[in-house]
Amino acid sequence: MKRNSLLKNTIFGFLSWFLPLGLSFVATPIILHGLGIEKYGLYTLVLGFISYSFTFNVGKAIVKYVSEFQATDQTEKISEIISATLLLNLIVGGLGMTLLLVFSRWFVVSVLQIESGLEDEAVAAFHLAAVLILATTFSQVFSSIMQAIHRFDVYSYITIGTNCLLAAGNIALALMNQKIETLLVWSLLLTVINSLIFYFYVRRLLPEFKLKIVFPKEILRLILRYSAAVIATQSLGNFLLLFERSWITSRLGTEAVAYYVIALNLGVYVHAFVGSISLALFPLSSEIEARGDKSRLLRIYTKATKIVLMLTVFLCLTLINGRDFILGLWVGSDFVEKSSGTLIAHALTFSILAVVIVSLQIIEGVGRPGVTATAVFVWLIMSVPLMIVLTDDYGILGVGIARLFGASIFIPTILYVEKKVFGFVQWEFWRRNLFIVGSSGVSASLVQYFIFQDLTASWVNFGAAVIAGGLVFVLVLLVAGFVSPNEKEWLRGFFNRSVFKFI
Repeated sequence: MKRNSLLKNTIFGFLSWFLPLGLSFVATPIILHGLGIEKYGLYTLVLGFISYSFTFNVGKAIVKYVSEFQATDQTEKISEIISATLLLNLIVGGLGMTLLLVFSRWFVVSVLQIESGLEDEAVAAFHLAAVLILATTFSQVFSSIMQAIHRFDVYSYITIGTNCLLAAGNIALALMNQKIETLLVWSLLLTVINSLIFYFYVRRLLPEFKLKIVFPKEILRLILRYSAAVIATQSLGNFLLLFERSWITSRLGTEAVAYYVIALNLGVYVHAFVGSISLALFPLSSEIEARGDKSRLLRIYTKATKIVLMLTVFLCLTLINGRDFILGLWVGSDFVEKSSGTLIAHALTFSILAVVIVSLQIIEGVGRPGVTATAVFVWLIMSVPLMIVLTDDYGILGVGIARLFGASIFIPTILYVEKKVFGFVQWEFWRRNLFIVGSSGVSASLVQYFIFQDLTASWVNFGAAVIAGGLVFVLVLLVAGFVSPNEKEWLRGFFNRSVFKFI
């Protein structure tokens, strides 16, 4: 079996995010203007359900245990663990589909309080979302196997192709003034095709896999024990997102959802970018933990954390400084007025979540997903009451501030993970690197701020501000010694061995 290196896996993970992003970025304003602000708000509400409701990411157990069993030569258990996880995923997905089909109209009318003119379209959209939920839970299993066996090249190719087709199709449908249901049918078709392609490659690249109807009870207990915390994490996150969207819809209307989600999506891009380059850490940490090599795990953790911290700070500050440029050029001046402040809150929220990704990948990889579940629970109970209190006075900005306040719990979570996994907190590591990255960020931010103030809004001027700020950011990092000699050599090897192969 071909196994890619961590460096190549990182590149493939990044490409699976970056290439479809361009089309998605182009698609958003086209879909927005094609559907109208009100219907776009409804569309994003339905997409939130598809992404979060009952798609509990139980496939994480596959990544965890297939990686571990391969590392410890227990390959005979691989078919059993995959089959048990598939069964559990289909049960959960089937339950979610049934509940949403039965209660769609009640949810639309009584909970969301959708305007009467949109009720029927909303119900039809949620019916399609119900089927999409089941299809998504099925797809998660086989895409997770690709990650578990370190075939991020295959994972990347399939993900890139599917996401690009999704964005291109949505653009075409929006230009033809198609309804929300048509966009969702296109998503459903691609999800099914995606699942079949992943299944084909699993059978080809993991020949020891045989789908089993009967498997030992201890395997099912193993899956349930690990997945319980994963399901709890996803359920709590689901509740937060769905409460947030439902609360905005019922209190402020579907148009407000559109203004909120447009700003949120830009924050999500930062989080997704970091998540894409950190994707390989989860199966790798499972393997290393199984072999008991904590020193190697610590080296990978510190390198990954430094890279993530550096990228996140720069992206966050660029998003905040250039928010009016981005919103105005991307979706129109109306969003500058109504989404600009909310974008600051989302940029900070998702930057915190991006920095914590490395720690969460490590702690879940070593078999402690309950830490993530606990943090998300605290996030939920800190955010929801504050959303209720702040909405009347501050609108969608109040909801964004509440989400940011709750997300702050992940900062101490990073330190807790270090103590649990490595036995100590890297106080000196954080003190030094936060000071250097913070100084670099302030320097770059000042350059960007004055450029954005003096230049007229255009993508060329935005790019110039990003480049100028980036050069100052990197210069200060280098002068302050952020990158050690060993890391410089590592980065040099990264480009020599990997990047140039894709040029």
